[in-house]
Amino acid sequence: MQVYGSGLMAESFDWLEINDTFDRLRQVHDLNLDTLSQSQQRAEAELRQAQIDATGGEITVPLNCGQELYDVVDITDARAGLNQTKRRVMGLTWKYVPERGRYEQCLRLGAV
Repeated sequence: MQVYGSGLMAESFDWLEINDTFDRLRQVHDLNLDTLSQSQQRAEAELRQAQIDATGGEITVPLNCGQELYDVVDITDARAGLNQTKRRVMGLTWKYVPERGRYEQCLRLGAV
């Protein structure tokens, strides 16, 4: 991750994943960043968001009125190779499926 500000640049790397991505590098240009510490904080925040998104996915579950954004859920599904895997709820959608006569909830997931 490279962040370019007003005449400066900061970098942040996920060293454990570098062999999987090789030279694919994301760059952010923000002229509002005018100090090196602001640029470094932005680079770390962008890298953290990329890590959250990379571990994400979606799951469809029965409607749960108590489910909230940013809750941490445990997912166990042998077919998917998940055993009490923790994920954070990053998005919620509800839908009615008239063919089945039931409501469903789709959870967009990210890393904890």
